[in-house]
Parts: sequence; C-alpha cells; structure tokens
Amino acid sequence: MIPNNRISTRLPSYAINGVTLIELIVAISIIAILSTVALPSFKQLILQKRMMIEVNKWQQGFAFARQAAISSANVVTLCPSSDGMRCAGNWQQGTMVFADLDGDKRKSTDESVLYRMGASKNGIVATWRAFQNRNYIQFQHNGFTWYQNGTLRLCIDGENQRYNRALIVTRAGRVRVSQDNDGDGVHDDASGESIQCH
Repeated sequence: MIPNNRISTRLPSYAINGVTLIELIVAISIIAILSTVALPSFKQLILQKRMMIEVNKWQQGFAFARQAAISSANVVTLCPSSDGMRCAGNWQQGTMVFADLDGDKRKSTDESVLYRMGASKNGIVATWRAFQNRNYIQFQHNGFTWYQNGTLRLCIDGENQRYNRALIVTRAGRVRVSQDNDGDGVHDDASGESIQCH
C-alpha cells in the first residue's frame, strides 16, 4: 500500500502577515518627524563645510604668495583676477599671484603668473579691506607686506552671519582666521566687529 503523502498547500504563517494602515501611518509620521529635525542640522553641516573649504583655499593662496616672495627674493602681488591674466574684478571672481618684478601692481609680459585661484562657488562673497583701500596685497622678499595689514571677509550670500569668516593679514605677512571672541556665535574681525561682507 502506497502511503498517502499529501502536499500541503498552506503558506507559512510569516508569509501572510502584512502591515496595517495604522502601522503604515505611524511609520510615515516617524520618518517625517525625523526629517524635520535632521534636515536643518544637515544644512548647517553643509554650510560649515563649504566655508571651511573656502577658508582653506584662501589660506593656501596667501601662504603661497608670501613663500614665493621669500624664496624668489622678489615682490609678489596677489590680486583679484577674473581672467587669471590681469588684476581686475571682484575677489570672489578669482585671484592670481604673480612675480611683480617692477612692483607696479600690474602684470607685465615679462612677469609670470605663479598661482591662480578659481572663482568662489556656492554663493560665497569675498571682500578685501586693507590699509589705504588698496585692492591687492604685496609681499616683500622678507615676507612682510608693504605696510598693508588687511582683512579678507568671506560670507555665504543670504545665510546667517554665524557662517561668516575672515582671514586677517598682519603687516608681517602672517595670516590668522577670525574667531568668535565675544561668544555671540558670530566671528569677529580684527577690530572686534561682527564680520559682514556688504
């Protein structure tokens, strides 16, 4: 006699369990709440990182210009340059560093461009304010500026002041990054004022 082996057509119990409408609504609500909490923090992190990259870029540019002046024993000029060939435009449009052999703050045909920085991106505004309102900075063979201390202010257009930063250049050619000295959450420039680019 052949044993009666029946094949079960019942599905395992775990395969018929589903999600109720209430559970789905609760899950979506939790995701929505977490998103509203996390998104502002994520945006702040992105803006802070964006400004940190910009500050590092400018620090490297200033350091390169100063070191080039010392190593070549020539005057080196750093100026805004929208085309990378002549001093013109706004600071956020680009910058060039060149060996200014005659010290006239203009790149001549016999003077070579040593370094270029591209335009600032993501809405970053850069403004330079210096002694005697000169729209350039020159480094001498000893690394000092021509009595030209100044401040490069960096801001993200349309964002809170707490993201603003400044690079403060001393007469000795040293560069330091701004800090929040009074504890109000906004960085201060060399005179203790909150950094503004406009």
